[in-house]
Amino acid sequence: MNALTAANLKGNIIYDNSSNHISTTYDNVLKDRNELETKMKELHKTNGSLYNSEYKANYDATMLTGIIWSVLAGSMLYYSFTKL
Repeated sequence: MNALTAANLKGNIIYDNSSNHISTTYDNVLKDRNELETKMKELHKTNGSLYNSEYKANYDATMLTGIIWSVLAGSMLYYSFTKL
């Protein structure tokens, strides 16, 4: 980092003109933000979260099983009433 001089002190704000510091900080912020967004998706159970996709797959499997059972039962009832 640059040494503090009167040139980069303005009021109570310290200005750091170091591009290396800014790029390193920016890369760290992007990495931390990505991790935070992933954790927030899991916490809020949004569309892109792992929890929501597992829940949706489980729900879809349950609905498909119910439909298959309904078709099977309906077919058996139809067969039993038409052939007897």
